[in-house]
Amino acid sequence: MSMHVLHKYFKSGDAQAERDIRDKIFIKTKQYEEIFDFSFGKLKILISPKGVGKSCLIEETHSRLLDENTLSILITPSDFNIELVNSCSALSSKSNEFEKQLNQKIISILLNAAEEISIVDEDERHLLKCAVNDENIQCNNISVKLTKFISSIIPRSTDVVKGIMELDGYSKPSSISNSINNVIKAQQKKLFLFVDDIDRAATQAAISPNEKTKLNYSNCWAIVDALYQLTLSIPCINAVVCVRNDIWHTMERRGLGSDRRDKINDIIRLRMSDEDVERILVKRLDAAFDELSPKPKPGVNPFFESKDLVLPGKKEIIRKWTSFLAKTSRNKPRELVLFMQLILKEAKEHKITANHAYKAMAKYGKGVLARTYAEFADICPSLETITNVVLKKQIYDFTDYLKIVQTTPSIRRIDIDGKTMNANDTASAIEIMRVLHMANIVNPRIYDPTQPEGFAHVAFYDSPNFVSHNNIQELQKCQWEVHPAFYSMMDDDRQQSLPYKPWKKGQ
Repeated sequence: MSMHVLHKYFKSGDAQAERDIRDKIFIKTKQYEEIFDFSFGKLKILISPKGVGKSCLIEETHSRLLDENTLSILITPSDFNIELVNSCSALSSKSNEFEKQLNQKIISILLNAAEEISIVDEDERHLLKCAVNDENIQCNNISVKLTKFISSIIPRSTDVVKGIMELDGYSKPSSISNSINNVIKAQQKKLFLFVDDIDRAATQAAISPNEKTKLNYSNCWAIVDALYQLTLSIPCINAVVCVRNDIWHTMERRGLGSDRRDKINDIIRLRMSDEDVERILVKRLDAAFDELSPKPKPGVNPFFESKDLVLPGKKEIIRKWTSFLAKTSRNKPRELVLFMQLILKEAKEHKITANHAYKAMAKYGKGVLARTYAEFADICPSLETITNVVLKKQIYDFTDYLKIVQTTPSIRRIDIDGKTMNANDTASAIEIMRVLHMANIVNPRIYDPTQPEGFAHVAFYDSPNFVSHNNIQELQKCQWEVHPAFYSMMDDDRQQSLPYKPWKKGQ
């Protein structure tokens, strides 16, 4: 029965599917204050790979703001009329269309929040005028508000028709923005605007059945640009837009918004350290424990057979369960949940043992790679070929790693960001290494005597430009480690020496 309770807290990893338990499992990381500090800019761009927790962060924050009676809007591309955006050819036109639709959403929430519209308040009257003349502005009780408004006109003018005619016309965007800002200021509030999953705005249907689905990245950038313009014209708005790492990378490589990016300073790469993921795991386990009835005896773990587990290999290495699970998750809470699901399927109604985890590892590793290949399909369609080549050893020195990576273009054509890589070419090899680093498949590690194991990994979210030809001298000093999540996919004789021994300088 105790294991059944555990299933509730490891059922999805998706923010929407976990809405009923999100308040119990949500944690604030060290970045939380930085993300929601709008002192020096009103637009925050939150970048991370899939599964790190962008949606969970903004959905939970949005929910808490509403509970505090704060104006907050959460929008995804499904809330936009993308067909209208696609009909625009120029990037600036797409941005203007998104900005118009964002204004419509904001007017809707302001009108719905207002009990009545005052005749003496020109800004409120202006927004009501917009709503009457724009079917895309949704006001749940607009007829009631309109009736009250016209009634307030009658004492001044018995010509009701004239009063209605005063509402005619749709104003310029700049005038609308001023009215929105004034209405929010009059309420002594701020409005938080969250935009999530903007990659969905990039998807366009294939022209013919034989074509693959195309991605229109200009739509993604147009949303970012529209939000930037909106926060300039409406200073009372604090905006956060979430962008997948691969989408942002491709927009940069294609030069989208190059004239604007230097003006957008608050670009934050959302990161989850091993410690953060371990905190999330412990919080889920604690929430499940709280539901147990009766409670186990003191000192008895209801979910795990033992406190620690021994990692496979010639040298026995003991890890805490929470540490092992967190490290295996590749800094992604969603991967943690998916790994736990596989372990629970192995354990069934029994307490979790090391054997259950070992059996789940291979399935987990294959699933992670399949999801990664899909995520990077537009950046590097042949990532699977590259990965199959490098999953020969757990750890490489730079020379061996460079040598094996250089061979991959001779096995199959390798394209990265639309450019074909060349075999036995150092520049091409480093580009391939960069993609493997970005995908968290192979990571550089540097000598660090302050760490218990003598080294530290260079995570992509900390140093996205670390693996580059300009930095080749530093790359030569690194060792290159396949992520432990994929060890179980290697041959048994390749698993016998896990690279956790202390690393001495010069090794």
